[in-house]
Amino acid sequence: MIADLDRVAAEHDCMKLMVGYCVHADHGDADKFAELFSEDGAWVQGSGDEIRGRDALRAYINGRSPRVYTRHVITNMLVDVVDTTTATGVAYAVVFRDRDYGGSGAAPMRPPEAVVEYRDEFQRTGEGWKIQRRRSIPAFR
Repeated sequence: MIADLDRVAAEHDCMKLMVGYCVHADHGDADKFAELFSEDGAWVQGSGDEIRGRDALRAYINGRSPRVYTRHVITNMLVDVVDTTTATGVAYAVVFRDRDYGGSGAAPMRPPEAVVEYRDEFQRTGEGWKIQRRRSIPAFR
């Protein structure tokens, strides 16, 4: 049994991970992005490809084209704390993307590229709560 205050704190920490994923990916901050995950954490992309481990996650973010400008608008976050070391979550994100961004000012407004559902498994580690596994499921394209 987990105390109410501990449950609320865990929910808050996990929701910060959900938001951090979007912000750090959008801004290309590979180190902060990778640190959201546990050491052996994984991101399963909509294609089914899995990127596992902080080094691979960092390399993925660093390998993206600087001409791609993305913003994730995350909403409907729901975290279920299973016990003191395990939680699950779901969230939706509306994804805006310009694949040929000029590098300054606002990107041209286009319709969203996708709506994605994230399914998360969180683990409490010695570093605090981390994403153990995030699965991206395309809902609309």
